[in-house]
Amino acid sequence: PLAALGWENLVKIISPKRKLLRMIPIALFALLSIEPTLHIIKNFSYPYIYFSPVAGGTEGAFGEFEMDYWGISTREAVEAMEDQGIFHKDMKEVTIGVNFSYGVRHWLHPDYADSVNLTYVRYRERYQSSDWDYSIFVGRFMDGAHMKAIDWPGSKRVIETVDVDGVPVCAIFERGADFAYEGIQAVRRRNWDRAIQLLSQELEYDPVNELASFYLAEAYAGKGQTDMALKQYEKTLQLNPHDQQVIMKT
Repeated sequence: PLAALGWENLVKIISPKRKLLRMIPIALFALLSIEPTLHIIKNFSYPYIYFSPVAGGTEGAFGEFEMDYWGISTREAVEAMEDQGIFHKDMKEVTIGVNFSYGVRHWLHPDYADSVNLTYVRYRERYQSSDWDYSIFVGRFMDGAHMKAIDWPGSKRVIETVDVDGVPVCAIFERGADFAYEGIQAVRRRNWDRAIQLLSQELEYDPVNELASFYLAEAYAGKGQTDMALKQYEKTLQLNPHDQQVIMKT
């Protein structure tokens, strides 16, 4: 509303007798409207995910501002899982970890919805639970520094992303090998050698897994390998620069 009033007053302050001059702000407004209009046409499902080119556009906003705060991208995620044959009429029961459950549940087709179990999973705790086969994460609830550090989602376990202007706002993960989960459980059981083996395997496969990196450092520390632990904590900070539990340990 303030912007509209500003443009209106700009037109009004120009003398009514100078009609040609009054067309200048109108023409300027029309010119400045072209870029956001093209964005809306191109991203008609996400007209609200718009950032001014002055701020770097969508790419410049990545990791700095919330993008898909309404979670509408979960529709394309569900459709992608249908296209890949994960969701279908005669499917077996599958558990999907989500951080935006309402959106996902809304888009599930009645033909298979009863076979889909949704469980809430925080992205930063995604490998501390074993009760999901696939996951759908909207970037809304994540740490921006981490997202930028790994060019989120970055993981090899990602089977598809939903993008706006080439910027991912939602990602589908498949669980794959349970190196991370089993490794974290081994840390909790203080089985340091087993934890180091499993978490090292995970990082060989998925080098940007900040959780595996953190718990590998914990395993080294638990085993008394201080130098190895410190190096691994530093690697974790490269993946997740604002992780307070790591910062306190380094």
